[in-house]
Amino acid sequence: MTIKEIIENVIKGLHDDWSTLYKIRYVYIELGKLLEKDTDFFFSVDNKLGEKNLSFEEIKNAYENETKLSTSVICKSSSLILKMIYDRIGIKSRLIKSLNNIIEYDDGVD
Repeated sequence: MTIKEIIENVIKGLHDDWSTLYKIRYVYIELGKLLEKDTDFFFSVDNKLGEKNLSFEEIKNAYENETKLSTSVICKSSSLILKMIYDRIGIKSRLIKSLNNIIEYDDGVD
């Protein structure tokens, strides 16, 4: 299933009479059922795969990739997909980037 199909399927399950909070929670749970954690990324970041660790360049590319989303996600890519859905259904949200306890707000997002 493509990301576009996943987004459409999640949106189809929403009901107009639900509260905003219920819609947010529904989207989060349903999306979580359709995505999988990119274990190679997380295990490589923690240096747990030995010789099979992704290279620094591969880790960096996975983190910086915002255009080719897949069902195997890291925190950042799953957040991007959540935001795409929330935008489509009219729920305001914004992405917040945090690194080593330093928080950066994405000024390009409402």
